[in-house]
Amino acid sequence: KLKPMPESLATTIGKAINGPEPHLGGDLLNHIASRYDRGPTGALYLTLIKLVVQGPQSGSVSFPDCDRLRIGQMGLEELQKLPGVSTQIISLLTASHWENGLEQLASHKYTAPGDVSRYSEAAFLRMGQNLHAKRVCSDFLLRLLSHQLAPEIAKDQINDEVFDLPFIFNIVSHRRGPKHGLEMVLKATTLLWIQHGHLVLAKPLGLFEQEHPSLTSRLFVQTQFRALSSSLGKICSYLSWIYMKHAHESVDDICVLISNVVCTAISETTFDPSSFLGAKANMLQHWGKVKFQFLTSLDRTIVPQLRPKLAEMLGVGAYYNAAFGD
Repeated sequence: KLKPMPESLATTIGKAINGPEPHLGGDLLNHIASRYDRGPTGALYLTLIKLVVQGPQSGSVSFPDCDRLRIGQMGLEELQKLPGVSTQIISLLTASHWENGLEQLASHKYTAPGDVSRYSEAAFLRMGQNLHAKRVCSDFLLRLLSHQLAPEIAKDQINDEVFDLPFIFNIVSHRRGPKHGLEMVLKATTLLWIQHGHLVLAKPLGLFEQEHPSLTSRLFVQTQFRALSSSLGKICSYLSWIYMKHAHESVDDICVLISNVVCTAISETTFDPSSFLGAKANMLQHWGKVKFQFLTSLDRTIVPQLRPKLAEMLGVGAYYNAAFGD
């Protein structure tokens, strides 16, 4: 188990990570942990947590910085591989961290209005930065959920003590309840597929225009999108399990809730992907693909009957049975 490093050293590392050369702070953190078995103080842990959950900030102003985020994310991930670190991190979290995480997953802070409808280098850079920040946040939240819930879900008998686990308690004791968190993440996941799904489900028409994003930018957006959708799908699954067990709801009840959120988001969206797909595109078929991709992002082991039942409610049962046969 890591012993806390001196306060002065932790302060230096925290300032470096939030300073103009964050890699120096990241390198020093890794060196101290691996060479001297010294870990962050509580204050430094909170600095790293704030970075990965809310993104880089100067005062109260957010700004995109993928390198800084990556340094914070990798630092926490390496530390969490060590015994007791995840438990220590969870003990520092409050309800506000969960609230801030939900806000980040729904945020478009780095983008300009209309970016999702543009096929330009600048728009793709902004979208990629936004997706990356959401991905870092979602990966962190997913690691915490997995750490606390995976051992519990594997048990034959589940008792209410699971809701007293520190991070899970923050979710179920939220002022609007665990249902609010589930609906927020479901909507964020659905909107992700609505606004960016065409980039992986079809070859955009703008690819052959004179001005279009570089291959590097397109791959950056697609990579962040795929990783984020996978992470969010698993978070949706964990939150579905939490709400189902805490509220004593059935799988059918959860499926109705999820179906309502997904279908409402699709019916109410003002985003029209036909400019990317072509005037002759079958939009009903496209939205069916969006529903199917959302469905398959859910984890099939956390709530085993969720996906096949939800497939029928979303109207993609034939696709699902052909692909998975369950």
